[in-house]
Amino acid sequence: MNTMGFYLWLLPVLLMIHEFEEIFMIEVWYEGHKEKINRIWPKKKPFGLDRPGPFLTPTISIGICAEFIGVILICFLCAVFNNYYAWFGFSIGFVLNSILLHGRDFLRFKGYTPGFVTSIVLIIPTIVILVLANNLLQYNWLEIVLSTIITNVVFGFVAFKVLHKSMPTWSAWLVKYSKKEVQE
Repeated sequence: MNTMGFYLWLLPVLLMIHEFEEIFMIEVWYEGHKEKINRIWPKKKPFGLDRPGPFLTPTISIGICAEFIGVILICFLCAVFNNYYAWFGFSIGFVLNSILLHGRDFLRFKGYTPGFVTSIVLIIPTIVILVLANNLLQYNWLEIVLSTIITNVVFGFVAFKVLHKSMPTWSAWLVKYSKKEVQE
């Protein structure tokens, strides 16, 4: 169990545990706190809530699925090329996202926000996995910092810019699909 192959594939598992909390809770949280959310975030709401359209959970699920495919691709390419810089950087980004973004939103909202519980619960196991992986990889601080910055700038741009901005398109597609009549 102390192999990079084992650690490598734990990342998508941990990520999806976190993402499931967001999928399950985003719509009920938004519906239950819409006025407070609009007051706290009058312009740019968290989770892309300023753009989702009428099918909130399915729309967000499409974005999470795209993100998951990206993570699987990162893990697959790292395994194929036996080079784990992108995986390491993304894993650190997962910890930073948990602390900085989910922590910030929790403090700003002064209460529960979707993804906060799993962010807190998964920080320690993710850090332990990173330490164990680095015992095998022996990355120095410069390699760790550069892999974190490069991976998260690229992946963060795709996840937070492209995927969030695509939400209205996905929502429109879902609306169109929901209005199709079944042809017999």
